[in-house]
Amino acid sequence: MKIKPVNTLVVLSFFYKIIIFIKWLSVFLRVFTWFVFCTCFARTYAFTRKGRSLRILPHILGDY
Repeated sequence: MKIKPVNTLVVLSFFYKIIIFIKWLSVFLRVFTWFVFCTCFARTYAFTRKGRSLRILPHILGDY
């Protein structure tokens, strides 16, 4: 009877760590994909309108 609660606690803590890791991984992936999308959007915007290319990139990087 004394061994069982320890095992359940260990398993619960293990699952809790996995959940925290997955949550942080999802947040990191979201930020990374958002950053890649922003840089790609800035590059395509710069290519389409070459006159504003130097103005739009620091604006996007500075705002976010």
